[in-house]
Amino acid sequence: MLDDLMFCLIAGETLYFKADGCNRPDFEAEERRSFLYEPPSGKTFAMSYYELPECL
Repeated sequence: MLDDLMFCLIAGETLYFKADGCNRPDFEAEERRSFLYEPPSGKTFAMSYYELPECL
């Protein structure tokens, strides 16, 4: 966290970075997967966090 803002998360052994309208196309161009959240309700949805690109 930086200034109370979450900009990344780790799930399992995968690092995900927060994406927005400016950088989301870059993650998608690299074919990075978004983080999928599976709450107890069973409905899975994609969050705005994407896998770390391999070039980094």
